[in-house]
Amino acid sequence: MKYYPIIAFVLLAFVQACGSETNTEPLTDEVQTLEEVIDTAIVEPLVEEKIVINDHLQAILDKSDTTYQLPINVDTNFVNAIDFEQKSIQTSLSFENGRYLGARLLENAPTGNATYNIEVFCKIDSLKSEGEYEDYVNNLDIGMMQVAEAFVEGLIEIDSSKLILLWSITFSTYEACPYASGSLVFGTLLHNYEVQNTMLLAEVSGGGDPPSWGETRISTSISKTLEMKTNSINQYGDSDEGEVETIAESYLTEIGVEAFEYGMDY
Repeated sequence: MKYYPIIAFVLLAFVQACGSETNTEPLTDEVQTLEEVIDTAIVEPLVEEKIVINDHLQAILDKSDTTYQLPINVDTNFVNAIDFEQKSIQTSLSFENGRYLGARLLENAPTGNATYNIEVFCKIDSLKSEGEYEDYVNNLDIGMMQVAEAFVEGLIEIDSSKLILLWSITFSTYEACPYASGSLVFGTLLHNYEVQNTMLLAEVSGGGDPPSWGETRISTSISKTLEMKTNSINQYGDSDEGEVETIAESYLTEIGVEAFEYGMDY
């Protein structure tokens, strides 16, 4: 009987020793596993998605040699400063370019009214490409469009993923009454080098059939907060009666995540 406490003590020590070994091994495995996960995460680099520019857009971008920063005013002064007489073929756009850039137009009044100018440019340039322009000019009638050309004017940097491509159209009709001529500047928003939509930014145009006449002046300012304010002034008059009617309108547009977003009149 006097040996029982000694045996019990030995058994208890054995059990505790076994339990200690059993609890230690999983803890060691867990630490090793965590270290392996950390090492793996550090070794594997982050892969950034590569942006691919399609050939059509790249050919247009190659025509630009001017980059603008915000804020900027694309206004009547901007239009009047364009020397269309000195434009080179290196910056000229084709009717395929015009259709590509004008495929999605913002639905506001100034842009909607300018749709006609894009259509006429594409028509005239396509006639030139097919060798039919001379016959077209020889058969012009009063009021018909005679000249319509388009050019790249530069790029506006927005951020790392967005640019605005500036391009212009200049036009004039057959020199007889009625007569019209003018120049316009469009902006096409690019998001990750993909065309999103296009809006009219500026215009200086006019025409008449004496004694009646009309003029259009459109200007857009773009702030660093990506807010765009467009002001449009249309004037109509009669030289004999001396009457002048002025219609002034303003439009608010924002540069959204992926497109120009029409706000409201302001």
